[in-house]
Amino acid sequence: MTNLTELDIRRAIAGNACAAGRAYWSNGRVREALVAPDGRSVEGRVQGSARRPYDQHIRLSGKPGAPPNIVGDCSCPVGFNCKHIAAVLYEVLARQPRQTADVVALRPVVPHHRHPRRARRNYRHNCSPGSATLPAPMPMTATTIRRQSASA
Repeated sequence: MTNLTELDIRRAIAGNACAAGRAYWSNGRVREALVAPDGRSVEGRVQGSARRPYDQHIRLSGKPGAPPNIVGDCSCPVGFNCKHIAAVLYEVLARQPRQTADVVALRPVVPHHRHPRRARRNYRHNCSPGSATLPAPMPMTATTIRRQSASA
């Protein structure tokens, strides 16, 4: 299995269920998250609103280097890619070692008072291999990625 990212979880789970799953995970409701040795399946148990915890079976498939296809079955009434599936996936994500590629994907935030095109051009120019000094680091955010991909 390729390394799981938060973007992979958001692609597979609907917005509200994804947010609720993250809240379940952060509140410690994930009782169990067992990843198979080959990394292609995850078994989980999450304490939902019912007395007994719900059971999850998640399959991760896809080509190496491509985002994984996530198919999650849950014993809750929703049953498919629900908030309980998201909670287990967030637990798996939290256990993964951090990758530098996640940091490289972030883009600099352009201050609002500057012209965005000029600021990006100047930032690229100042960071070129031939420049003697690097500019001060700009704050990074993941929302920039979403804005750029939405406009494409």
